[in-house]
Amino acid sequence: AVVSTQSTGQHHLHHPLCFHSHTFAEMGFKDTFLPYSFYMVKFVSVFYVGKWLLPIIEHKFPHFNIHYAPLVWFECLYWFYGISHMIMDRTPNLWWGKYKVVQQESISDVQMLPNVIFNHLFLIASQIVYSTYIARGGSTEYDISIFTTLLEVAFYYLIFDLVFYYGHRFLHLPGVFEVLHKQHHQTKGSVGISGFYMHPVDYFLEGILPSFLGPFLLNGHLLSGLCYVSLNSINSPHSHGGYCFPFLPPPDNHYHHHRYYNKNYALGILDIFHSTTFTSQDGLITRGKVRMANEKSNKGVKER
Repeated sequence: AVVSTQSTGQHHLHHPLCFHSHTFAEMGFKDTFLPYSFYMVKFVSVFYVGKWLLPIIEHKFPHFNIHYAPLVWFECLYWFYGISHMIMDRTPNLWWGKYKVVQQESISDVQMLPNVIFNHLFLIASQIVYSTYIARGGSTEYDISIFTTLLEVAFYYLIFDLVFYYGHRFLHLPGVFEVLHKQHHQTKGSVGISGFYMHPVDYFLEGILPSFLGPFLLNGHLLSGLCYVSLNSINSPHSHGGYCFPFLPPPDNHYHHHRYYNKNYALGILDIFHSTTFTSQDGLITRGKVRMANEKSNKGVKER
């Protein structure tokens, strides 16, 4: 069961289904390969399905701008995951209820929905403008290899982490935080769609700019963009949803940011470089492992 305490005004959770390895050397199969298996399977399947399906779409619908395909795919996947989280949160008595590790939201998903929809409309408009007037028309020759696609997607994530990290740090500056970023931190990382619950300027700095810059700089292949948004589509609802499924990485990375504010600003590379990763020295176990603990007075967190 989920254990929650409020002695210091915060929720500290421990869940027996999540992973508890203390060091990288102690991690086994379930701690490394298994939690990322869904991402691996998804990347490979989207690559091969896209390689087969995109040429058919181009042939059958010649007036459709094929460069809109990643946007359409992202929206379909995001709302599938987002609505799935909303259904799971309303049916905790079913099998997925035992994997819910964070239940502390003060704002309901229904209250978040208007702002979330607005930001999605903002994303759609931005993608149309980008694809029509800014993008340089990446390759749509379908002889690209899966290895090349993987390298391009890795580059996109490197750029994403770079832009997202410094943009996120900027949003935490005094004065800026209260105006642009406080809305998002009203959420605690336990509602899937809350990843899009934010000020539109905040969303531009944390969502649109870092997501679009990598594909623009590389002018990569359409299939790379399709695989890229396929992975992104689950990351937002999963990292904010509070579920610790065995086939996905535990959601502790972003939960720790919502809890402590000055840790885990981005995907991890820049956090490591700037020593802002939440580690076992901070009281819980390292990034990628969920271990919610009781707080020891005001000096930090004591591992249970």
